[in-house]
Amino acid sequence: MELLKKLKTAEIPKNDTEEDEMKYLEDSNLNQIVNKGLAELYRIQPENPITFLVNFLLNESHSKEILKKIEDDKNNCIKIEEKIKANEEYMQKLHDEQQQKENEFLAQKDELRNFIKNSQDFNKDLNEICEKLKNIINATGVYISEYSLKRKKVESIDEDENSHIDPENINVLRFIHWNNDHEFLHNKIIPPKKGVTYPLFMEVVDDEEDEEGGGEKAEKQEANDEGEEEEEKEEVKEGELKSVEIQDVINDNKIKFFREPRLGSYLAYNISYNSSLSYKSLLSSIQNIEEYNKKNEEYEKLKAEKEEQDKLNKENNPEEEKAAEEEEEEEEGKTKNKN
Repeated sequence: MELLKKLKTAEIPKNDTEEDEMKYLEDSNLNQIVNKGLAELYRIQPENPITFLVNFLLNESHSKEILKKIEDDKNNCIKIEEKIKANEEYMQKLHDEQQQKENEFLAQKDELRNFIKNSQDFNKDLNEICEKLKNIINATGVYISEYSLKRKKVESIDEDENSHIDPENINVLRFIHWNNDHEFLHNKIIPPKKGVTYPLFMEVVDDEEDEEGGGEKAEKQEANDEGEEEEEKEEVKEGELKSVEIQDVINDNKIKFFREPRLGSYLAYNISYNSSLSYKSLLSSIQNIEEYNKKNEEYEKLKAEKEEQDKLNKENNPEEEKAAEEEEEEEEGKTKNKN
């Protein structure tokens, strides 16, 4: 009760000057709102004017918040539209760049295809082909190796034609072609069962090929005798190239490096093909020629015997020969009359 009495008797604080009071009302825009509310009150003349005026002031206060929210939402929509437009422009830029890269990739492929097609000396151009292929696939290096007998240095020109073959008589992987910055592969080889590429060439060979110096069969048998387990072969569909792929060369201890290791992957294909220049193909051609000559001689012999028999028949049977000639002339006459 004492507090209530103090509040009732307390003086209301006043501004120092009348100008300050007017300034406060003008800054708060209160006079315009009150005037607008009184005008509405006079126009409608409700039964409870105080309640009406209170509700009007409340609605006016909330309307400012609503208008501000609408304005904020409008600005946010503009910002969102700008972001969407910027994102669309960025995606279009990425699409254009990707399309340009694809066009360049296709152009490089066509260039390589035409280069191979028009090559006059394929073996001479293989280094250039490696370089072009490296640029197309954006690789660190592209090279070609040959799976053949190990070689040794020829000491004299008087040695025989097989003097370059190493006495060990084993097959190795020899690098024969490479792109421009892989000259260090010159004269480099990978010994048997080293590296990761050898499984591409571990095919079953017949006894004849093994005797000619391949040595693969003997190597496999030796491995089996020692209890080594052969890697399970992946089934390769007809028309597909056999391949070896290593996803991370750094973490594969079987990879053979000839210089400092580099991050990346490794992919190798077996592009072996049957050539008419092979020793086996040459032997087959010689055998076919010999069979042809033999059959041709038999045919000529039979032909000569038949001609000799016909000659003897003419000499021993002149009447039959004369009758045959007359019959032949008669047949020719009938043919002329028909024409």
